[in-house]
Amino acid sequence: MNSSRIFWSLALAALGLTAIALSADYALTRAISHSESLATGRLSRLDGPRKPDEIPIFGASKAEANYVPSVLGPQFYNYGLGSASPDVTNMLLATALRHESNQPVVIDLGQWAFLDVGDPRNYLLLADRPETRIMMRRAGIWKWYHAIPGLRYFGSWDWYVKGLLTDRIALTKRMDRGFIVNLDEAPWSADVFARDVKKRLQTPMQWGLDPRQRRKLVELVGTAPQRQFVLVLSPLHRSCLARASGEKKFRDVLRRMEESAPNLRIIDMSRSNYPDRYFLNTTHMNQRGARAFSADLRRELVRLKIIGTS
Repeated sequence: MNSSRIFWSLALAALGLTAIALSADYALTRAISHSESLATGRLSRLDGPRKPDEIPIFGASKAEANYVPSVLGPQFYNYGLGSASPDVTNMLLATALRHESNQPVVIDLGQWAFLDVGDPRNYLLLADRPETRIMMRRAGIWKWYHAIPGLRYFGSWDWYVKGLLTDRIALTKRMDRGFIVNLDEAPWSADVFARDVKKRLQTPMQWGLDPRQRRKLVELVGTAPQRQFVLVLSPLHRSCLARASGEKKFRDVLRRMEESAPNLRIIDMSRSNYPDRYFLNTTHMNQRGARAFSADLRRELVRLKIIGTS
């Protein structure tokens, strides 16, 4: 076989493999984008067609755990994501603001600063967005192949397929517009919770916001003056506050943020006095607590005329 025939044989084989990889990438991407069990599927809603009256909820694990759309109202959708710092919230907010809307935006604002962004696989369907790449590069989780269809899912196929199967065979959970209803949540245990409280009391908490993340949030809020942005400080168990410091400075920062943005409102429910049995742990509500908190938040949003009564 001469060199020309070898070249063309290799070229055809490479083209065939490329076609297979791109076809598989397209099929998996399409399936993921329709998934609610996978976080990346939920997040991809932000960049795709959706109802113009949607009210998004952004934030980290406290948003993921505490906000029940079916209680808050029919227009709400929960985009909360575990281990997602305000860098992730800002990235998702920037993506959402590409679409015209006059609806409010709800952001669960953590009472302490952190920089984690969680699993990079959650963001691959938004990897063509510059804000996504900036966020992932800053966190040190960006890989060159994340930008290349056919290669971006390398090493992750089984993880995505498992999530897709959960959409069809959901024995232990169901989805409530982004909120995960855990059907197998363990009954609340006073002994288990007491141990969690004891551990929390040994861990000081520092109130605070990262200045860079805060400035970016205020900047984004300013790009959509027609929308109301609501920063919610969701409940913490009183044990979190027992050894907390820096609260006055934190609240001064919040006050300046509110003053600088006329379309920014703050709802502080940090010290809402929910019973222990409403908490999953000292920083997150359980399913029962989430429903109670969501009902209280809805009443406050109605009182402030951010949403209507229907």
